[in-house]
Parts: sequence; structure tokens; C-alpha cells
Amino acid sequence: MKRTLILSLALLMGACQHTPVTAPAAFTLKQLNELSGLAPMSDGRYVALNDSGNAASLFLLSETLAPDQVIATPLRNRDWEDMAYADLPDGRHLVVGDTGDNLLHHPLSTLYIFHQSALTATATPDPTETITFRFARGPVNCEAFFYAAQEQRFYFFSKSRGDADIYTLDWIPGNAAPVAKDLYPLRLQPASSASGLFAALTGINPETPTGAAVSVDGLSLAVLTYRSVWLWQKAPQESWAAVLQTSPRKLLTHQLPQAEAVSFSHDGQQLLIGSEGEQAQLKLIDLPD
Repeated sequence: MKRTLILSLALLMGACQHTPVTAPAAFTLKQLNELSGLAPMSDGRYVALNDSGNAASLFLLSETLAPDQVIATPLRNRDWEDMAYADLPDGRHLVVGDTGDNLLHHPLSTLYIFHQSALTATATPDPTETITFRFARGPVNCEAFFYAAQEQRFYFFSKSRGDADIYTLDWIPGNAAPVAKDLYPLRLQPASSASGLFAALTGINPETPTGAAVSVDGLSLAVLTYRSVWLWQKAPQESWAAVLQTSPRKLLTHQLPQAEAVSFSHDGQQLLIGSEGEQAQLKLIDLPD
């Protein structure tokens, strides 16, 4: 394992703006204090979001992970929890998942899909497509998902005290299934008495999924939990439905206080992990050769 680099990013001056402007709208990491989702843009930057209780804005980070721009959207942030990307013939699309539901009160979840070219500080972008769907077994709290372009399918991971469940939703632009189908449980590791006691006392499973990301080549999948990073790899013709039935590799224990966001780097050599707090914390992890 190569060395792990923790990035301390300097705060930039300037207040977050939520109206269209003619120059980049600067922000600080304190405004990204409930960081819950990350995704790579094809121009070398990253895009991030906050979860519930915050504005429906997207935050752009430079290639060096410095705060770049904040983009207001006309949407509502019920509980935005993760981001994914979908490379389509007309370019990269970024997918915002309004899929959080801690109290299991909401029968429907929503995906907002933006073309990357619409994310500029001079516009308030509308999504190119909005997908409203339900989970097959009723309300689900989902904080981790990704899009498998080869399969034209989203994969969702539930968050709970016990084992997570995997759901799939078929999607091609303009045509989405209305129901996310239940596949099977996702068992990241055998349950331990310590993990069970922690879950019973806090209501939180420390190894429940809080973020997911697939590499740009589509062959590696990282799932983030409050404690660890787990890694699956597949052959080009394999489906993730088959691969996720196998045991993942535990990459490391990340030691971040409340890690909820993960993205592969553009070259696939590193993982970027984000944690919420008084201000966002970002950690780059070199992947093994």
C-alpha cells in the first residue's frame, strides 16, 4: 500500500451565492459541512453535494481539490445522499440521488440527471431528466449507489443496522423502470458481537454503506462505510450483479469521523473520500498496484 495523503484545503474568501452570476461563485469548505456525495467530472474537476437540510446546490472542486464554484439548482434537497456519473454518447452526465430516508417515511425516491455542460456558474441548471421510482420492498434509506453503463443499470445499497441490501434499477436516457428490484443482501464482513453491540446502542452499523463509486473504466467498485473502504474488481464482460455476490477486499480502515462520500480519481490510481463535520474533510488514498 502506498502512502496515504490527507489534504488540508485552505478556506477561500467569498460567500456562497445561490443566484446566477457572471463570475465563478466561490465557496468555502465550511459550506460543504454535510458532504455526502462526490463524482468526477470529465474535465478533471470533481462535483460534491450536501445532504438534507441544505440548499439544492452542487459544489465544484478543482483538480487540486480546492473549492472552485457553487452551482444553485431550482430543485429541493429532501435528502440528497450520493452522486454518480453516466458516460453517454453525448457526454458525461452527473446523477444526484435524493434517496435518503432515515425514518422510512417516503415511498418514492428521485434521481436528478444533469449534463455536465450545464454546470456553470452563469446558469441555474435544470436536470435533463428526472427519474422517480420506488424500492420493491417499500421505503429504503439509501446513501450509496452507482451506474453500470455497460448494463444500463443503477445499483443501490440500503443503509441499516444490519446487513445492507442491493437493489437495481434499469435506465437508458428517457426510459427508466419504475421499481428498483431487490437482488440480495450485501454482506461486507461476518457480523461480530462488537459491531452488533455498537449497532444496538447507537442505531448505526459501522459497516453499512454510506457511499459508492465505480472507476472510469467500469472495472472497480468502492463501497465506503463509517469505518472502512471495500473494493470489488471485475472482468470486462462480467456483470456487477454476479460480482457483488463475491466477497470484497477490505482496502483499509479510513479513520475519518463521518465518511459519507467517495469517488475514484480520474486516472483510477486513487480514491477520494470525504467526511462531513464543521467543514468538509477530504482524504486521498493511493490504490494498490
